[in-house]
Amino acid sequence: MYSVKCPQEKCSGYLGIQSDDTFKSCSNCGDINTDQQYINQSLKTIEIVDERLTKIEDIKKNEDWSEVLSICEECLKSFHILSELNVYRTRLLDLAFDSCINLELWQKALKYGLQTLKAYRYHYPVNTPNLSLQLMKVGKIQLFLEKTEDSLKTLQEAKTGLQISHGVEHSLYQALLQLIAQGSEEIRHKIREQS
Repeated sequence: MYSVKCPQEKCSGYLGIQSDDTFKSCSNCGDINTDQQYINQSLKTIEIVDERLTKIEDIKKNEDWSEVLSICEECLKSFHILSELNVYRTRLLDLAFDSCINLELWQKALKYGLQTLKAYRYHYPVNTPNLSLQLMKVGKIQLFLEKTEDSLKTLQEAKTGLQISHGVEHSLYQALLQLIAQGSEEIRHKIREQS
């Protein structure tokens, strides 16, 4: 979905952009934007982000994760007009997430990973591999950062999807079960320490 934030100050909705570059009404307030300057700025932003993503993909091939992260962060700051469901914004966040994982920047990785989830849940049906794998990656980082309760919720959400897409014998599903068991044991251990 190509979409931008609604220009209405107190609205949290988004305007979908159709293939003919016309805008749909706001998903929240219903406003039909006719501000040509906003429309032009939005379309130009989409065009620039598309070009930057192509450049980032080339850099990614060389595994220059610091450069990938730097460009993604610059784009995310500059192109705040993109809605949180915009596929380009989601792709930038995903590339930043993967870069942080490769650079072992776990707090930043979690920040970017969590920001991808709303769009993933919107674009991918429940129990699909894309959503389930993203949830597993985020949940694993949460567990590593000792955000155990959050981790267990995230990993449980990934469980059914991986079971359906990969099967119970698959190594990814088995790894997920181990992460859930680890998180559950950590919570039991904390409870024992508190009593």
